Amino acid sequence: MLRLRFGRATAWVAVMASTPAILAVAERPTVIPAAPNVSRQAELTDGPAWQDFVLRNGDWSVLWNEEDGTPRRAMSQGYALTTAPLDERAVVAAVRSFVDQNRGVFRLSSADIEEMYAFPSKNSWVVLFHQVYRGLVVEESQLTFWVTHSGRLGVFEERGVVPGLDLNRTPFISSDDARDILLETTLPDGGPLGSTVTFDEPALCVAVSSDPGVAHLAWKVGVNVDEPPHHFVGYVDAHDSRIVRSSDEIYYVDVVGHADGRARTSNGCSALGVQNLPYVQARVQGGGSAFADASGNFTIPNAGSSPVNVTLGAVGRWASVHNTRGSELSASASFTPGTSSNIRLNPSGSVEFDYAQVDAYVQGTRIHDYIKGITPLGNFDFQQLLNVNIASSCNAYYNGTSTNYYNAGGGCTNTAFDSVVAHETGHWFDAATGGITDGGLSEGIGDTQSMYELGLATIGACFFTGGGGIRDGNNGRQWPASECGGEVHCLGETFMGVTWRIRQNMISSLGAAGIPVAENDTFTAIFSNPPDIPSAVNATFVADDDDGNLSNGVPHLAQLSAAAQSHNFSIPQPPTLQSVSPASVGRCPGALVSIRGTNFVPGASQVRFNGVAMTVTSVGQSIIIVSDAGGGTLGPITVTVSTPFGSATMPNALQRTGEYFLSHLDPAFIGRSFNLRLCGEANANYFVVASLGQVGATYHGIGVNVGPALRTISDSINGNAQPLDATGIRTFSVPVPNLINLLLRHVYFQGYVAPPGALPASLTNVNDVQIFQGSN
Repeated sequence: MLRLRFGRATAWVAVMASTPAILAVAERPTVIPAAPNVSRQAELTDGPAWQDFVLRNGDWSVLWNEEDGTPRRAMSQGYALTTAPLDERAVVAAVRSFVDQNRGVFRLSSADIEEMYAFPSKNSWVVLFHQVYRGLVVEESQLTFWVTHSGRLGVFEERGVVPGLDLNRTPFISSDDARDILLETTLPDGGPLGSTVTFDEPALCVAVSSDPGVAHLAWKVGVNVDEPPHHFVGYVDAHDSRIVRSSDEIYYVDVVGHADGRARTSNGCSALGVQNLPYVQARVQGGGSAFADASGNFTIPNAGSSPVNVTLGAVGRWASVHNTRGSELSASASFTPGTSSNIRLNPSGSVEFDYAQVDAYVQGTRIHDYIKGITPLGNFDFQQLLNVNIASSCNAYYNGTSTNYYNAGGGCTNTAFDSVVAHETGHWFDAATGGITDGGLSEGIGDTQSMYELGLATIGACFFTGGGGIRDGNNGRQWPASECGGEVHCLGETFMGVTWRIRQNMISSLGAAGIPVAENDTFTAIFSNPPDIPSAVNATFVADDDDGNLSNGVPHLAQLSAAAQSHNFSIPQPPTLQSVSPASVGRCPGALVSIRGTNFVPGASQVRFNGVAMTVTSVGQSIIIVSDAGGGTLGPITVTVSTPFGSATMPNALQRTGEYFLSHLDPAFIGRSFNLRLCGEANANYFVVASLGQVGATYHGIGVNVGPALRTISDSINGNAQPLDATGIRTFSVPVPNLINLLLRHVYFQGYVAPPGALPASLTNVNDVQIFQGSN
């Protein structure tokens, strides 16, 4: 890592005097997704790729990425992907195989995706991939699969994927050139006076510009500035040196607390007390070392029984504290091997710069253990760097490589305390699970992590020396919060409000057992790396599903819906039905039926006719098109539409009639065959009669081909009778000779059904019933 210290820049001082930020690019903005375009959604759903997918994989609902024609979210009725039990290797292999089998929809193969991570939640395995192109990561691409522990694939999601990539993989500019280009663009006149600038190692990747689907071979470069702190990430086109895009990835939080005395046991107002140092690293001087357990107990292997000196600091398995205002705390004590003794890192605890180090270490470790208690995801098993006692006041931030806390001053306490550390670590954990996708969402995630771990709605309790917090989960902020003007902490209040209400609603209905339910739904949603706040709210419903079939609802729908709706997120009401068209359908499958109503959910709606699932071909908020499965009992049909938010039923919505006949008639029929398809009861006897010119007229030689045999019964009746097959379907082929008088353009078809038994030679004296009549 290269470090530069700037000691010039008169022009820069002028820039600083006029603007509070140090670069032209902004923080990553919060995304407000556009409403689906119903006609475009229907076009993609009716397309050959999706219809082939449904034919092979059963009934699915889909919501599309309209720009590139890939599925944004698809939901099954509980698709059997693989068999249980599942470990990470098995579920990843099953998902890869599913992608290969459905390349027409994904427009990728398993060779084009790389696993980001997979983790088991209470109900599902959540598996994340990103797209790769010839070994290069496609930045911000993601495919997510939710697989129940019984092996059913309930949901898959896709974003940022660029199908059909074709790039020259050879860069024309070096990584050093890319770094210099980004430095000159983001830091006017080289940087602020006296600041230190460091660079992350440049990496070659594929980056997509703001124009959807335009991909570039690019150098990804990170630029870090220490004062004021910023972490810029830019993508420089490796062919033509243009900056594809850039943003400030630092995430501030104005969370603070009140400090008073020794190492604080909780928030800024809490009393001083002695705290255990979990997982701290203890060393024998001149010997070995060991990490303590969760209670601060450690055992260091040692040869001999003579007394030894044991030393430690605010450094352990999951946290390392750096004091920016002097030397780090350390302690040393004499131990007699075999006899338990105590070593205290901060015996007096009255000095701010000392107790802040203990506070930061303890809370940085606690939040790790809290999250690991919810998910075993290995992304969180890293040593967090916490910089404390920074010479400023009333703030804290995460910059991509550390969390950072300010000393007391300006009416604020030292910010290295419980809710602040939990919040800032939330940014780090957000980045560790696929990257920070949205500024407002990341702020809401940090607040949620603090609220859930501490069980308190207030963030930054006792920020001011006189007391008081800065944000609260019990807030009334309503999405899309236009009054925030894009400010990310303000926007994040909508998400933290939803997650806090989820927790409270679960406790209200389930008691203490509701807490792990809320944790599962909320953190599984967060760690699925949703792209924006509405998607994160929606993901809590997916996480709550326990059978891979969202169309039959989720166990805690009422609690989740109430929380989402309290902050104006669009959680649909139960559907209603208004009309069904046409009024009747026959026995043959494939007839399209349109159902009109309200509150249908694209990607998660199921339709049943008399309890039998239909194939959904298109879903809008007010219309569903289904393909009738055919068959069934003649008479009235009850239509039922189900979404994750309820069901609606319409009795006598349409009729199933005895019109068993479906024909494909070629207008240029001379010398060709007509394919007649009968759909009815399996093993019943059917007759087909073909006549030319008019009803009742005949033409010698016209017959009905049933299977391999062609039989002409007589001059007066051309037909045959055989049972339908086990599916209740038989196709008859009626050939028409070339010598037909061209004036006799019409061929008439009549169908009859007869009782089981011996087949008659003709229809005379048979108690037959005509079931169809039609013509070309």
